[in-house]
Amino acid sequence: MPQMTDEHWRSLSGHLDVALGLTEADRERWLSGIAASDPEMAALIAQILGVRERQEFAEFLHGDLDIAKSAIATASMVGRAVGPYVIDAQIGQGGMGTVWRARRADGRFEGTVAVKFVHVLLGGAGEQRFRVEGELLARLDHPNIARLIDAGVREGIQPYLVIEYVEGEPIDAYCRQRELSLDARIELFRNVLAAVSHAHSHLVVHRDIKPANILVTGQGAVKLLDFGIASC
Repeated sequence: MPQMTDEHWRSLSGHLDVALGLTEADRERWLSGIAASDPEMAALIAQILGVRERQEFAEFLHGDLDIAKSAIATASMVGRAVGPYVIDAQIGQGGMGTVWRARRADGRFEGTVAVKFVHVLLGGAGEQRFRVEGELLARLDHPNIARLIDAGVREGIQPYLVIEYVEGEPIDAYCRQRELSLDARIELFRNVLAAVSHAHSHLVVHRDIKPANILVTGQGAVKLLDFGIASC
């Protein structure tokens, strides 16, 4: 993969988020539109999506054993151990990685966490962006930001981050479904601003603030997620 600028990262992440939500037929039409203006980006998206949807990785990976092992491991993580945690279910995916729910399984204490893996097909550049995300999250300690709990490399191959598990709804859906008053919505937004202000005070810029990255729990707590393309 060629060297990617921050702008390219943002574009790739956004495109993959859209593509993963489309049917196969709609995706083909959408990808044709991308190809008309940016054929290199369209080829990269098609390459990543093609490998994601195939069971057989060898043809694409050309015998790279480490990447192949990592891809297969990430493809079906349920029941697998990641450090002291065991994966329960996949709870999210985006342009840069996948997110899984896991439970503590070493008997020291009980708890549920979110484990995030970088997409293996992004290679070294993806791993570098992943390390940056972990370093930036480690600076932050705020009740409205999902905190970093741990980080590691599974089986010496697959980097991961362990993040506070947040069971909630995107802020826009939360407001609509409960028909919140203007005052209630403003109060939620003030919590978002508090989280962003805390990040800025620690020289961290999120750069991808959208409803999908702001969850509200059943108790009304706001949590800002996904610092995957953040910068300092």
